[in-house]
Amino acid sequence: MQYNYLSASEIRDKAKEMLKGNYGKAIGITVSQLLFHYFANFFSFEVEDGIQNLLAGPGGSLPVTKDLIVSLGGYLLFLLFLVLADISMAGIALFYLKTATGRGGQLADFYYGYQNDTGRFFTISCVLLLPQFVASLPFFFLYRWYLNAPGSVSLPAVIAAAVLATLIQPLVSLFLGIAFYLAMDFSHLSAGEVLRETWQKMSGHRLRFLRLMIGFLPLLLLSLLSFGVGFLWVVPYYRMSVAVFYLDLMKPKTVTSTWERTA
Repeated sequence: MQYNYLSASEIRDKAKEMLKGNYGKAIGITVSQLLFHYFANFFSFEVEDGIQNLLAGPGGSLPVTKDLIVSLGGYLLFLLFLVLADISMAGIALFYLKTATGRGGQLADFYYGYQNDTGRFFTISCVLLLPQFVASLPFFFLYRWYLNAPGSVSLPAVIAAAVLATLIQPLVSLFLGIAFYLAMDFSHLSAGEVLRETWQKMSGHRLRFLRLMIGFLPLLLLSLLSFGVGFLWVVPYYRMSVAVFYLDLMKPKTVTSTWERTA
């Protein structure tokens, strides 16, 4: 059976309509996640800084190799905190699915992943962040060498590594960008099954999803010019658009999801 899927512009228009009257809660969800990410960065930096001071003494500095090892440890700790913080994506997906289907998403939805199937969402979060971790390692090492051993690494190499690390996450989204939405819809599937199903569902629709993401680039650039304040508007808009894309992709549904049955 053939289906006429929504275009990227139609998805964005529909997302805008669904956010009317819900932007306050959507911004609250966004701020909650930003705070989680801030604390992940803060705690990992504090631990790394504490180890640096312990080994080198106040005001001292470590040899390049030791500094690199300690910094890598701090970075790994940051990624662990980030994985834990991104379990919140389950609740974020729940909020936007409920809002998109008129079931009234609530701020409390944000904590869903920490209260239900936490291990399952932790695994999904790990898999989604793994490519970003691998791609960011060249930048991490080149940047540290650039700072600690001037002249050993060129600035263009550091910039190229940073660009590579930045591009990986959108590429992952083309294959697994709806994973948390699908996990909420099919609660009987394991984390591995969710990821495989997501990969298969996105097949044939990646170009459509790419067009959707590209449409947000001008808004993201404007948000940067507003010193990040604009992200409070753009992030909910993007997340709702992904929810609309997912719901459009999954029609007709073959399963009544847990969150629908209990709504």
